[in-house]
Amino acid sequence: TAACLGGDAVMVATATGSSYQWQLSTNNGSTWTNIPGAISTTLNITSVTSSQNGYQYRILVGDCGIGTITSNAAILTVNVPAAITTQPSAVTVCEGASAGFSVTATGTPLNYQWQQSSDGGSTWTNITGAASRTYNIAATTSGDNNKRFRVRISTAAPCSPVFSNAVTLTVNTNPNVTAIASPSNQVCNGTAVTLTGSGAGSYSWDNGVSNGIAFNATTSAVYTVTGTDNGCTDTASISITVLPNPTVTVTASIGAALLQGGSTVLTAQSNPAASSFKWYKDGTIMSGMNGSSITVTYNSAADLGSYTAEATDANG
Repeated sequence: TAACLGGDAVMVATATGSSYQWQLSTNNGSTWTNIPGAISTTLNITSVTSSQNGYQYRILVGDCGIGTITSNAAILTVNVPAAITTQPSAVTVCEGASAGFSVTATGTPLNYQWQQSSDGGSTWTNITGAASRTYNIAATTSGDNNKRFRVRISTAAPCSPVFSNAVTLTVNTNPNVTAIASPSNQVCNGTAVTLTGSGAGSYSWDNGVSNGIAFNATTSAVYTVTGTDNGCTDTASISITVLPNPTVTVTASIGAALLQGGSTVLTAQSNPAASSFKWYKDGTIMSGMNGSSITVTYNSAADLGSYTAEATDANG
C-alpha cells in the first residue's frame, strides 16, 4: 500500500470472522504489536510520516470453530510529493537565438513534463521529449513570441503532481539595418562624408565614425555599422571610394613679370584632364573665366597680383 507523505492510507482485509485485530511491525516483521482500536476489516492510517515508510501491517481474524487466522503482511510505502524550490524565469531573446528554462524541485522520484500555451495560459499542451528539469529551444522564431511555459512535476502515486509558475518567452525581432552615405559613396579626396544607419534604434560605426556626423574622407575604406533595437543587432557595410584630386600647374607665356601695357597668357594644365576650370585673382573668383587659359594685360596696378586656377575633373 502506498501513501503520500502527510496523506492517509487505507488497508482493507477481505475476511469473515468473529473478531479482528490489526498488528504493526516496525522491524521488517521480526516482532508485531497490536494496534489499539484497530478491530475491523479496514485500517485507516492518517497523516503518514516518512518514518512510517516500510512499516508492515497484518490482520488477525478469529473464528470460533477454527481459531485465529493471520493474513499476509502488507508494506506501507510513503512517497514524498514533489516540491518546487526554484521556479523557472521568464526569458527574453532575439529571434533566432536559443532560449532555456529550468526548475529545481525536491521529491523522489521526480518526473518532469514541460508544457506550453499559445493562448495566454487558457490551454496547455505537452511538449514532446521535454522530460527533464531543463527545457531548451535551440533557435527561436517570431512564432514563439509571447508563448507561456510551465513544467508538471510528479513523483510516485498517490502523490498529486505540482505545476511550476507559468513564464513568458519574449522573442524580439532583429532589426534590418542599412547603411547610407551622403553625398555619395564615391567622393574626391577631403570631401565631407556623412554615414547614417537606418532600420534600428541606435547605431555604432567602426573606423571611428559617428552616426550622422560628417568626416573628411581621405582614403578608400569599407565602413560597417551595427544597429541595435531592443537588445537585438544587425550589421550593414558600405564602401567609400576616395578619388584623387587633380594636380594643376599654371604657366605664363612670357613670364610672370610684365611691363606696363604688356600681356601674358596664363595656361592651366590638369592631371588627370580637367572638364572645367575656375580662375581666381588674389583669392577672388574671376567671373566668366572658365577655360584652361586666360590673358592678363598690365594696364594698371590693379592688374597685378596672384592668379590661381582650380580644375574640376570628370569625377567632380
